[in-house]
Amino acid sequence: MPTQTLIKHEASRIPRRGLTLNDFTQIAIRGFGDARNSYPHSMAWFDGYLYVGTTRDNLCLVNARNPLKMNCWPVRCTSPPDPQELRAQIWRYDPRVEKWEMVHISPMIMRNGKEEMRDIGYRGMAVFQGKSDGRPVLYLSSWSATGSRFIRSEDGRSFTDVSEPGLGHPSMVCFRTLQAFNGRLYTSPVGRAGHGPNEAELPVILETDDPAGGQWRTVNHLGFGHPGNLGIFEMTAFNGYLYAGTLNPATGFELWKTRAESSPPYTWTRVLTSGAYRGIDNEGVASLFVFNGALYVGTGIAGGGYNRYHKVGPAASEVIRVYPDDTWELLVGAPRVTPEGFKIPLSGLGPGFNNFFNGYTWRMCVHEEWLYVATYNWGCFLPFLTFEGFPEALVQQIQKVGVEELTLRSGGCELWRTRDGIHWHPVSLDGFGTPFNFGIRNMSSTPSGLFVGTANPFGPLVGVKTESGWKYQPNPRGGCEIWIGKKKNQERGTESPLAQKQKDPERAAMRIVHRQFDREFYADRVDDFYEKSDFDQMGYWEDGAQSARQACEHLMDRLLKLLGPVSGRILDVDCGRGGSTRYLIRKLPPQRITATGYRNPLWRNLEREQPGLSFIHHMDTADMDFPDGTFGGILCVERAGFFPHRASFLKEAFRILQPGGRLVLADTLYSRTGELTDWSRNKGNYLRDVNAYHTLLEKIGFSEVQVIDATRECAESYHRYISRTALDRFRAREIDTEVFNGIMSHVNRSLLNLRYYVLAAATKHMAG
Repeated sequence: MPTQTLIKHEASRIPRRGLTLNDFTQIAIRGFGDARNSYPHSMAWFDGYLYVGTTRDNLCLVNARNPLKMNCWPVRCTSPPDPQELRAQIWRYDPRVEKWEMVHISPMIMRNGKEEMRDIGYRGMAVFQGKSDGRPVLYLSSWSATGSRFIRSEDGRSFTDVSEPGLGHPSMVCFRTLQAFNGRLYTSPVGRAGHGPNEAELPVILETDDPAGGQWRTVNHLGFGHPGNLGIFEMTAFNGYLYAGTLNPATGFELWKTRAESSPPYTWTRVLTSGAYRGIDNEGVASLFVFNGALYVGTGIAGGGYNRYHKVGPAASEVIRVYPDDTWELLVGAPRVTPEGFKIPLSGLGPGFNNFFNGYTWRMCVHEEWLYVATYNWGCFLPFLTFEGFPEALVQQIQKVGVEELTLRSGGCELWRTRDGIHWHPVSLDGFGTPFNFGIRNMSSTPSGLFVGTANPFGPLVGVKTESGWKYQPNPRGGCEIWIGKKKNQERGTESPLAQKQKDPERAAMRIVHRQFDREFYADRVDDFYEKSDFDQMGYWEDGAQSARQACEHLMDRLLKLLGPVSGRILDVDCGRGGSTRYLIRKLPPQRITATGYRNPLWRNLEREQPGLSFIHHMDTADMDFPDGTFGGILCVERAGFFPHRASFLKEAFRILQPGGRLVLADTLYSRTGELTDWSRNKGNYLRDVNAYHTLLEKIGFSEVQVIDATRECAESYHRYISRTALDRFRAREIDTEVFNGIMSHVNRSLLNLRYYVLAAATKHMAG
């Protein structure tokens, strides 16, 4: 389906209000009273009840061949663990009386002369009616070192095994997913000795039309014929096909589909390969869900975003949309060149929804015409890690920002929602209030509301760094949590602000594809953002700047140092709100300063405060009304890239400079795509890189040319700061979701399109 057709259709609809954080209520805490219930690994709605299958104490059973070097192990573990404490459980919730009850616990078995629990977790759950079933019943798959079992229940209270361990293969210790398709139930084994719970000894898909009879058969060749496919992660039914996504640390995930016709092994068609051409940074398919006639694919890297065993990552996850004709779009993620052309994230959001620590797009669910997407976030582990073996560049960035600061700002799973795949609204950005909720493992849309289950293995005792060293202390928010989302305002048919803005579908489609940051999103707060300094630039952040005002002052210091001693007057070209002009007055008498730009009410204050200061309004930068050789210095801060033609301005600057006069600029160089899609920029201003900027100045006639790449010190640091500020204000309820999403879209789109931020200086040569 063409992109614009879908967008036009969605934009013309009047959406209902989706669930926000305020609509969610916590209905289960601390792992149903036992913090060792760390994962709500499976969830299903059956006969008017919500069923949840847990996994126990995962941090104490971490894979020994893929260890994390820790300053302190996050939770206190008993050694050896008490088998009674590791027994997986099944709980059910009755929304009519708002009550939980445990309906099943793993049996104990004898193994090697010792009593131990059989099932550590229940990872798969589905409601299905097989040939031997008189009606739909509840099926589960267990996670067990002695081989996974399939379990059946008709009444939700009595649970019976319906398979031998591992279907005859004890190495099949876990079945990850259960998916119904065309009257059959499908699953895939995972769990490989020494490699953790996500790879498989046999990367195959199994099917049965009678799970109660225990007869299963293989329907694909091992790994679809690719030796790098080490597991089949997720499956779903879409458009008459069964889709399956793989885990592949060699080349990136693959997505396959089949109609499951004739005799197995079936004919399979590959839809996506090489991690949708991102490579191993998209190691696996973590989630699949169908929404509005398209298949949404969530990606991830095993191990929460960093597969240390295979040396993949760390990297954040993506969201991809696949259409019935196998064409696809990148919605959230990293721009890249593919055989289908250049792909950019249509939402303007980068990997992990602009959060590096979102290692999985873990779960998806459709509820009341909204798609909800949840993440796994490994930021909560930062205080415990030694970072041994981590990429050096990442370690430097973490140390620069600070572990505590990063944990506070980036820790905790995230929940987002969308009506069209383009506009995303955050529901929770901090794990429903705790970074220990590092992932949303399951969601279920039911007549009673949207149920959300968080994964949290930090309990019952968690490591805390004190003045006397690390100590274990009780954690009141340890263990999995269950939340329910219900609309507290039941009004229907009310237009959202977004819908009101998009009355015209054609304009709406263009706004979605080419949406730019509307400065009104923070216009009312710009004085606060820049501490009433009248600056509005990105600034220079590498000299200890702690605020936007300080960064702009540091930028001016750098530019004035490049300008050097100047005789005569100085021209401040297009001075914006007047911050740069106000700063010049600190260094020079106002009689020596001329400023140009569009009329600004703030200038009146400056003119009254500084007699002799000259303002000239609405001057054409390509034809400035000054005689030759008027100024000893010209300053232009972050404006030249937005002029109708940068080269024409530079020629005018050369003309009106005195011999020996200096031109100094802070300027931005955008990609070709950025120049074309940003209405405020002119495609004729495109310059490839720093060298091209240097060449342009020399071609015009300047000498002593300096062009300094300050992208990291200025643009990247500024965008990190504005993102952090927006996040703080959103959490404090100072801005709403639309404003926050607009700011984050602007930040990501700017970083995608902006290639260089440069500081440039040049001299007009002396006559003769």
